[in-house]
Order: sequence, then structure tokens, then C-alpha cells
Amino acid sequence: MSDINFVNIIDMEKPNIDGAITYKLKDGKSLSEIIDISERFIDPSYDSVFKTIFGDGNTVNNINGNQRLLDLLNSIVYANNTSKKFIKITTRSNEANIMDKETKGMLRLDISCEAKISDNNNKTNKMVNIEMQLGKVKDIIPRLYTYGNHLYRIYKKETYVIAFINNDYLTENNESQYIETLSFYPNGQKRKDLDLMKIIIVNLNEEIQKIRKNQKIEIMKNELDNKGICWLKLLGIRQWGITFDGFYYFPKNLIFPSEELKSAFMILKEYNEIQLAKLINIEESDKHLIEVSYDLGREKGIKEGKEEGIKEGKEEGIKEGKEEGIKEGKEEGIKEGKEEGIKEGIEEGKKRKTLSLLVDIYNKKKESLVELIDLIDGENSTFKMEEIEKKFNEEPKKEEFIQLLQKKRKIIKNNNNND
Repeated sequence: MSDINFVNIIDMEKPNIDGAITYKLKDGKSLSEIIDISERFIDPSYDSVFKTIFGDGNTVNNINGNQRLLDLLNSIVYANNTSKKFIKITTRSNEANIMDKETKGMLRLDISCEAKISDNNNKTNKMVNIEMQLGKVKDIIPRLYTYGNHLYRIYKKETYVIAFINNDYLTENNESQYIETLSFYPNGQKRKDLDLMKIIIVNLNEEIQKIRKNQKIEIMKNELDNKGICWLKLLGIRQWGITFDGFYYFPKNLIFPSEELKSAFMILKEYNEIQLAKLINIEESDKHLIEVSYDLGREKGIKEGKEEGIKEGKEEGIKEGKEEGIKEGKEEGIKEGKEEGIKEGIEEGKKRKTLSLLVDIYNKKKESLVELIDLIDGENSTFKMEEIEKKFNEEPKKEEFIQLLQKKRKIIKNNNNND
């Protein structure tokens, strides 16, 4: 059998009585090959396998995990885009530990990193989180937003969350059966004109069905080329492949559109029966654990968030109340202080009746002119002009004071005459 390109295989049938698998090709033809002489490999969507393919390290044929990750990102996010692409994985972040610490064990990311993007020679760094979702999480979009929101808050960089949904949940529930690009306000509300976070959902079940029908595949309005289609086919093998004892079989010497894809396929061929059985058991337990723990974690988060909100609200209320109280108290204190000051000044004036005290009260308490006049009785109002002039630095105030004093003297004199 001649070598066959992986992109040309669009469907397969179960092994027949002779143990041969029949493959359907894009051109309508088919070919058969006995399992015993075929290449055997496992599903790449198991958590540890997925991380082995795209994690840091694991070099195969001089291709490492970073190179495979860049190849996947450019094939899916920037398909057929000649001006914009991922060019380098700058750092592998340790978000799993950060997430666990911040969310009390609720989040655990699959593959995340900081990647450099070249856009018409303008280079910027972005955070990228790639998720392979096998379990049927009820609110997958809020969950993906939670992942992206944490990365954005921690690293303060534009964030891409790319989720490969490898189950039929979205189709069953009439949710997005395709790909959705979402932008958000910080509170989670959708916003079209904000480009700080993108959530890209690739429904592998839906896309594989299109591939089998030889239909066009678009992601973010970009049509995927053969490389992008092969990545979807490989990652979504459980959506269309036929298993025999948990393994998938393809003709030997498959041709792939990139060395990165070929190296990923070679990794998948290295797993044996014991490793596969362990992965299957882990997946079954993880599915249940993820669904249950996420629901519990969400309920716990709502409860704790409410408690923290009440606590913060109470503290904020006390703080604002205290500030408002201080402000009101200060205003009342000033008012009462003025009144008390006038009162004390009057009392002190009655006792001392000195020109200096009268002038001081006059300068500082202009609103107390009536009280000032009342301080000046008939016997002690004969202050000399030169004494008054020495006490005032400002001419208008001196003149006003003298006029008030003269007015008071006139009143006293008239009263005395009437008596």
C-alpha cells in the first residue's frame, strides 16, 4: 500500500471478520488494512497525554512541546493568516498552583503559557490557556471565563482561552455548536468592543461531522487549511475513529502536513495496554470528580463570596459611616465651638472689659457684633481714640469699630438722660 495523507482519511468502519479496517477517503474511494499491520495509537485527549504533547519538553524528532503548541495555535487561531501568528513561547507559567491557591482548589488548568505574537512585525505578548474538555460541565462558558479572568488579573496581558470540547454536551443542549469568540467586561458581561480576553470554543464533535462531509471549516472567520484540519481530526479522534481494545488504528507511514503533527502522532504510538487502561480509569473518575467538584466549588464560592461581600460591605459601611460622622461632627463642633466661643468671650469680656479683648473678639468673630456692643457698658466705654488706633492694623475695621462704639455710647447716654 502506498503512503496515505492523514487529511484524506475522513471516516472508517469497524474491523470485519478478517480484522481489516476500511477507511473512507475524501475522493470517495476506500481502502482496507489489517489491524495487525497497522499503526496503533491512543486518544490524545486524556489529560496527561494532552499535557505530554503540548507541555514543556518531550522532544521527538527534534520537535519539542513548545513547537507543537505553536503549530497548533497558528493552525487554529490564525489559520491562513500571513500577517499575524504566534512566533515564540516566552514562558511556561505555573498557573495551576496559583489558581489552586486563589480558588481553594477549584481550578486546574491544562496548558497555559505566555506567547509572543507577531502582527505585521509588531510583536506583543499574550497569555494563552488551552483546555481539553471531556466531562459534561453544565456552565462551560462561565468556567472558561473564570480561567481567563484569573490569568488576565495575574499577568495583566490580553488572554486567549481556547477550549476543545470533546463531548456532545453542547449539541445536546442547543448551545454553541460551532465556535464563539467572546469579549468581556471585568464583571463577566459580554462586550463586543473589548479585546482583552477571547474565549474560543472548538466543538470537536461538530467540526468532525463537517470534516466527514468534506465541508469548509472556519474558526474566527478564517478557513482552516490541511494542517488545522489534521489537528482537529487528531484531537477529536474519539468523535470519528473506531477503537479496538481502546486503541485506534491507521495505515502505516501516514503523511502529515507538518513535522509537529507527525511528532505528536509518534508520542501517541508509544503508549501500551497497561498505560491505556490506567488512563481510561483515571478519565472516568476525573469526569465525575470534575463535574461534582465544580458544582460544589461554585456553590462554595458563591457562599464564601457572599460572606466576604457582607464582611467587606460592613467594613466599608463602617468606614464611610465613620467618615461621614466625623464630617458631620466636625461641622456641628465648629458651630457649637463658635457659639461656645462667643459665650465664653462675652463672659470673659464682662469680667475683664478690656479694649484688647473687645478688639480680638471683633476681629475673629465678626458675626457677634451685637454681643460685642452689649459688652460695652456706660462706665467702661470711654476708650480713647489713640488706644483704639493702636489695636487695629486695618483702617476699615478700626472705623467700623469706632462707629459701633459711638453708637453704643449714644444709646447709653440717651438711656441715662431718660432715667
